[in-house]
Amino acid sequence: MKRPAQIMWLAALWMVLWGSATLANLAGGLAVGVVVTYFVAGTGDTVKRRDTTPIRIRPLGALRFLAVSTHMLIASTFDTIAAIVRPSTVRSAVVAVKMRTSDDIVVTAVANTVTLTPGTMTLAVTDDPVSLFIHVLRYSDREAVERDVRRLEVAAASAFGVELAPGRPGAEKSP
Repeated sequence: MKRPAQIMWLAALWMVLWGSATLANLAGGLAVGVVVTYFVAGTGDTVKRRDTTPIRIRPLGALRFLAVSTHMLIASTFDTIAAIVRPSTVRSAVVAVKMRTSDDIVVTAVANTVTLTPGTMTLAVTDDPVSLFIHVLRYSDREAVERDVRRLEVAAASAFGVELAPGRPGAEKSP
């Protein structure tokens, strides 16, 4: 999207958020649009990865990622509440999970989502192979942790249009 279109879209969004289409709100929205596109967003076009390929967000994939993340957030919230109510059942562990992609944006999205989920925290991300080291508050088994990370990885890959590496066990292509 080019800068003038971004500025107009942000100005329209600004007026919707304020709830009225006045000249003052239009001027304020245009000012916010200029600041965001020229000073906050850098180039105003797309963010670049280390390998200089542009990041493209796929709307349906992003909705899928949001749904998977929200489901995991809600489920882990109740699990963490159970750990607080019955602390004697808590068995924590650190689990290393190998990722099926080395794409920066997917690995970052998965690592951050794991950290935002109550009861889990990404401790480290390693290269060659790309792996997440995750602290799990209520550890039951390694397969459950890997399954949750795989669900997030597939959803994030779908959101950013990244194909997961072929040949690895359970690898899927993003839709």
